[in-house]
Amino acid sequence: MDAGAPPGSPWPAVLVGAASFAVYASAVPSTLPGGDAGELIAAAQHLGVAHPPGYPLYTLAGHAFSALPFSTPAWRLNLFSAVCGAVCAGLVFATAARWTRSLAAGLTAAGLFAFAPLVFSYATTAEVFALNDLFVALLLWLVLRYDETGSPRFAVAAAGALGLGLGNHHMLAFFGLPLGVWVLARGGAALARPRWLLAMGGAGLLGAGVYLYLPLAAAHDPPIVWGDFSTPDGFFAHLLRREYGTFQLTPGGDPESVWVRIAAFGERTLGELGVAGVALALLGAGTAALRGPRRRFWLATAVAFAFYVLAFHTLANLPLGDPLLREVTARFWQQPMLVLSLWAGLGVAALPGPGAVRGGLASGLVALQLALGAASGAPTHPDVLERYGRALLEPLPPDAVLLTRGDLPTYTLLYLQLCAGVRPDVTVLDQALLSRPWYVAQARRRHPDLALPGARHHPTAEDGFSMRDFLDANAGIHDLYVHPVLAAIDPSPEGFYEVWPEGLVGRVEAAGRGFEEVRLGVERAGDAEAQLLARGWPRVDAEREGSWERTALGAVADARTRHGVWLLERAERAGEERAAWIGRALGIFDALVAEAPEPPLHVLRNHVIALARAESVGLLDGDRLRPAVERYLDAAPPDAEDRAIIEADFRRRFGSATPRAPDPPASRR
Repeated sequence: MDAGAPPGSPWPAVLVGAASFAVYASAVPSTLPGGDAGELIAAAQHLGVAHPPGYPLYTLAGHAFSALPFSTPAWRLNLFSAVCGAVCAGLVFATAARWTRSLAAGLTAAGLFAFAPLVFSYATTAEVFALNDLFVALLLWLVLRYDETGSPRFAVAAAGALGLGLGNHHMLAFFGLPLGVWVLARGGAALARPRWLLAMGGAGLLGAGVYLYLPLAAAHDPPIVWGDFSTPDGFFAHLLRREYGTFQLTPGGDPESVWVRIAAFGERTLGELGVAGVALALLGAGTAALRGPRRRFWLATAVAFAFYVLAFHTLANLPLGDPLLREVTARFWQQPMLVLSLWAGLGVAALPGPGAVRGGLASGLVALQLALGAASGAPTHPDVLERYGRALLEPLPPDAVLLTRGDLPTYTLLYLQLCAGVRPDVTVLDQALLSRPWYVAQARRRHPDLALPGARHHPTAEDGFSMRDFLDANAGIHDLYVHPVLAAIDPSPEGFYEVWPEGLVGRVEAAGRGFEEVRLGVERAGDAEAQLLARGWPRVDAEREGSWERTALGAVADARTRHGVWLLERAERAGEERAAWIGRALGIFDALVAEAPEPPLHVLRNHVIALARAESVGLLDGDRLRPAVERYLDAAPPDAEDRAIIEADFRRRFGSATPRAPDPPASRR
């Protein structure tokens, strides 16, 4: 044991936790994070029910933090994660230090884990993962104490912690099950007595009983309730996440192989813990397996690590090629990184030399991890998501109806309306959730002036309605808007309704409007575009790839793209307005190309089309078309949409006097 490391003293762990909290608290933003945060904050503040499996423990504990009289609702729940992360850091320290009898080992393990960029980001934002990390660390500490003492009380406590932790996140089972099997094997006949088996089972059920909160909360009809709890089947459907696939991240999907996903986890771990951290983890694991202290406990951590990594990556089914979905998957890599951090502590303890040297090495590693890792986990512009949500809500007319699609707009607007009091008069409906009868029933009850012509959005079901039915029933009664677009799975509005751009949203209009109405719509769209840009958006590449902030900035760019495409389409029938509208569209695409170092392919394509049409009406001075086409062709893969048409046109135009082919239609995003 290193000098000055009392074997049973809690104070070093308390100090580590306090120091971690101080670092986290200084980085806690007062604004809304991305992902599920908007929904989770709203559920906690209003004691509602979040998406499956409901996260009742997070909701109840978060509700206490939502009552703090400081700052914003987002800051209060972000602070809750900071507390969870700090307690987790203290437990990691306590486990590693007790395991090795080395303060340097504890400091290494806690610092590497707590200040890894991925862990740091979730310890400062309102999400369920910092609390999940805490329960993983608590389970490991309790199992270590059981291995030390053989006392069944620690086994019972571990069972209770597992049950309660499952009330926060299902993935804890992938650690709890192998650890539970190990504890039973370790205890043998002494632990297999009915008294202790009943005590462990009762403690686990008592902890998991937090799920009874879900139907009790739903019975009080808070403003946010996901699911139908009127029947036992509805409760178990929510509890087991049947809508997503139990223990899966999404229903269906076409994921990579399990080994590709495990390789991605390994690559990310190397970046999170660093080469030195991973090397120490390998050294610590090897030493513990051969001759280290408490080899049995090391075996428990190794089995839990292997089971989690294999089970999770077998069931995880989000495509890692999408940067955002890769980050969504990465949230679940924190838990095995916690075990690797413990092993890195073992590695430090196994190094030869005096304790002061190991202490100096540990301090240096933690300082480096803090300097290099913590800052990279935070967004550059943490207010982007709230600005995005306000840009959706604030320009809408009173009592408008906004049809959203996707977690980003839906959860952001939940927070703004239910927690920040922004435009509660606007009715927000998620198009995907309209397919669920419970959601339609809630909307009918909460918005009695809204016409819902069926039990669910399902055009072919006997009790369903199409999107055209919905629009027919509400047009002329409400101002109807959509973001980002109407769902393509229901084409019923085509030919009857159009979506006209208006800033970040699209206004639903009846098809076949006269030219004067279209002209006014163009002017209105221009004014809305100017107001949108006046909000001062940062460049898309200002935020990390795969972040929700970058996704929101991409949504702003996509809305502007739809505006430009819409102008090009209207310009073809605009008569004397044709040149002016093409010029406006070209201005939009010029700006989008200039604002991004690597513009998306559809933007480059539409820029080429806008330039070609601008040239055809005499708006261009000099040859701007050729370099734009060359840039598009350099970026476009061989099978890209309309590449062959654009390439053939380029050869005709610049390789011979052959008249060029007609432009392909512009593409929306």
